[in-house]
Amino acid sequence: MLDEKVVRKLGETVDRLITTDILARGAIGSIYKNARKHFPEDPLTYRAAEELTRSIDNGDTVFITTGCTYPGLNAGETDGPIGAASLARALCISLNAKPIIVVEKMYETMMLHTLRGIGLNVLPFKSAQRYERVATIMEFPKGNEKDRSEELIEKFDPKAVTSIERIGKNRKGVYHNMSGFDISECTAEIDVLIEEAKNQKILTVGIGDGGNEVGMGEVVETVRKEVTYGERCQCPCKGGIACITETDILVPASVSNWGAHGIATVLAGKKENMDILHDSTYELRAIRECVDAGGVGMDGSPYPGSFCDDLPDTIHAQIVEFLRYSVKGALTRRYEG
Repeated sequence: MLDEKVVRKLGETVDRLITTDILARGAIGSIYKNARKHFPEDPLTYRAAEELTRSIDNGDTVFITTGCTYPGLNAGETDGPIGAASLARALCISLNAKPIIVVEKMYETMMLHTLRGIGLNVLPFKSAQRYERVATIMEFPKGNEKDRSEELIEKFDPKAVTSIERIGKNRKGVYHNMSGFDISECTAEIDVLIEEAKNQKILTVGIGDGGNEVGMGEVVETVRKEVTYGERCQCPCKGGIACITETDILVPASVSNWGAHGIATVLAGKKENMDILHDSTYELRAIRECVDAGGVGMDGSPYPGSFCDDLPDTIHAQIVEFLRYSVKGALTRRYEG
């Protein structure tokens, strides 16, 4: 495997790339800076990749959850599902993990098509054990979340639970979108699954970009200070959008999907296998499949110019190529230390 000094340098490059404030929103720099205080010696994508590698053995199960829902549209954001598919693919190839995507029912079709778009088959869990590059989708319904969390963990024994652009509760237990409105009616309390995993000493990783996602509890005061509606939302609770749920590792990114791609990039360098991170062709396929299956951009529209977080699909494809070239550079300089 690649020398750890080189992998750590790769992680620094990746962290800088995925936190580029391309839309000048202003908060991601502060969020990253304060998240990094928890691991001052390690880039956060590197730390996540390291802990996932330590926690997961051949054939182990990993839970991946995602989902930011638009009330009234019965639709979910494209930011999150694509990252979930990217990370699932990376964990399949690098660690021979068996990923289970844990989402509300409305996301099942979207995730099926997105996973296939990025190059994974989707099978029931029992059948998935016989194949490589395969994922399973499990429903996590609203209501009885505690029982469902305990059931899933007991049955599938995950070695890690990762959350990508998954909306988490604020200090008053309310779930919000970035506009500061309450979306609790259509959002299952996935925080319960994260908390149950932490209680059982299972690794948890959160990826987010705006402060209302699971994992951002680690930097909640920064979110309240730096993010619009972070301290005070527009719904009657007035508790702000800042999520209070913490994970063992938080990976902030300008677009949450990029955080997942970033972890995949470090795994690709660590394992010296470029295929662990998908290329721009797969990125474009995954985005198109996600949109065609009902995914929408931040404005609630499937308009191509704002396919994901107000950025066109071509920008996301280019980010993936930048990340792939960073791996190529690390592999070329593997002996420089």
